[in-house]
Amino acid sequence: MAVAARTLVLGNAAAGAEKQALALAAAVGLPHTIQRALPSALARRLPTAAQLGLLSRLGGGALGLAAARAPFPLLAISCGRAAIASSVALRAASGGRTLTVHVQRPPCDASQFDLVVAPAHDFAGWSIGSPPPGVCLSAGSLHDVTPAALAAARAAPEAAALAALPRPRLAVLLGGPTTARWWQRPRAPELTAERARALLRSAAGAAAERGGSVLVTCSRRTPAAVVDEVDDLLAGGGATSCPVWRWRDARDGPNPYTALLATADHIVVTADSINMLSEACGTGKPVYTDGADACRGRFVACHDTFRQRGLARPWAGVLDDESWGRADEVGDTSRAAACVARLVAERARSLGVELPRGVAAAGAAAGGTS
Repeated sequence: MAVAARTLVLGNAAAGAEKQALALAAAVGLPHTIQRALPSALARRLPTAAQLGLLSRLGGGALGLAAARAPFPLLAISCGRAAIASSVALRAASGGRTLTVHVQRPPCDASQFDLVVAPAHDFAGWSIGSPPPGVCLSAGSLHDVTPAALAAARAAPEAAALAALPRPRLAVLLGGPTTARWWQRPRAPELTAERARALLRSAAGAAAERGGSVLVTCSRRTPAAVVDEVDDLLAGGGATSCPVWRWRDARDGPNPYTALLATADHIVVTADSINMLSEACGTGKPVYTDGADACRGRFVACHDTFRQRGLARPWAGVLDDESWGRADEVGDTSRAAACVARLVAERARSLGVELPRGVAAAGAAAGGTS
């Protein structure tokens, strides 16, 4: 069976998950494309174990999956529950030639993949330095907030308006609900309009005390009531004790999220978004979390990890430049990419597939990575 030296990202149509898979694919360095080949809507309602049972007995057609054909990708990266069946089906169709990597802890045995990359808070009792077999653990979410990406964002046209605002610039990143499943308890406190109002007022007060400004952005998960409250608050001057900038939608131009991270001096993130927390910490700037003390379950472990490593601390309404002694850098994506590159190099050698020079060198350099 023919195998090509490329990466296929198996998307799940969830932006937060796909961003992680795409970031890992870019860091590995093979040419990559994304494909959203999901099971049918009915099949996606089944538990993962039932999907995989049908897959093993009846094949991908039973789940509404199109048959995978050669040339198969050397590497497939999936993320999120909805993409699991596609990854397992591709691995089987390729006769095990395609190396499969899944991002986030899957609700099935990790042996369904060649490697699982997941946050340490999803694997209680294990540590980043000593992960379970077949798993690479990270502190938070994978992301593409790199020094090169930040430098490019600072040079982009959309950064000009942000850079013109007075410093220190405090970015406020508003998330939203952590789960839509009725049987699960929320892992983070609900972002209500009242909470958003209090956070924006405290952020504006902290920035005003230093003669700075506030940069506000919402996520795709931010409730409409919170977005409306933010707009009303800013329009009515209720949080404008200092200059405040906010991006709303495409009518305001390209999404300047990375430019916002690049030009901010401090960042405060609502505790419900591990993705945005990880991206914020990737900037190397002082990062604060709002609501971390009220989190539950695995979110508690995540926030504890970031706090213990000196990467983030609870928001107390004050900008502190002096006492930030970061214990280390996040580096999750590059470390995961090194693990994957080693496996890619091994698989390519076994199949006689020639790798691009940079990927081959990365695989050789990562030979001792666990």
